[in-house]
Amino acid sequence: MPNNNEQNPIHQDSDANPPEKTNALGNFLAGPKFFGSFYKMAALISIALIVGYGINHINRKSASITVIAQTGKERVVLPDGSVATLNTGAEINYPKKFSSSARLVSFSGEGFFQIREDTLLPFILRADKLSLRVLGTSFNIRAERNSPEIEVTVKSGKIAMYPGSDRKKEKSVFANESAVFDKATGEIRISLYGKQGSTPSSIVR
Repeated sequence: MPNNNEQNPIHQDSDANPPEKTNALGNFLAGPKFFGSFYKMAALISIALIVGYGINHINRKSASITVIAQTGKERVVLPDGSVATLNTGAEINYPKKFSSSARLVSFSGEGFFQIREDTLLPFILRADKLSLRVLGTSFNIRAERNSPEIEVTVKSGKIAMYPGSDRKKEKSVFANESAVFDKATGEIRISLYGKQGSTPSSIVR
């Protein structure tokens, strides 16, 4: 008589398919979630690169120095060794290092400049609507913001003056000459030193 407590063995069908093993990586790569995550990651990387470039670009642009003279005859040595002597209230802005194409500075107020000669790298000073192009010389400039005119007196060498960036209207000013630039009309008047109201006492030495 069979033993009722004896359990019959479980017969497995050898033809039955075994449970599939889950390939998590394959399913993830094949599924829409992966592509959504991939595009999100790519977008985040792109944004990070753009932001990083923008910050670096801003830092490069902001790598400049601004000096405002608190007292008269404040001496400023520029990156190329040129020297600017500023009258009270004068302001100069220049890069920590000049570019390979030009020595560019911006200026307002009154000051006396002694520019180191470099025929391959012109010195360009911008004062309001006027540009001065210099290779090596010394000159005095009076460019007050509230004045309708800008006055330049050349002590040695020569400079080129032109409105804005329009070099077609460029005029040369030589030693012992004075030039007055009219901000409203862009006209440049040149005369011998002292004929336009410039006196020796106006030059900062």
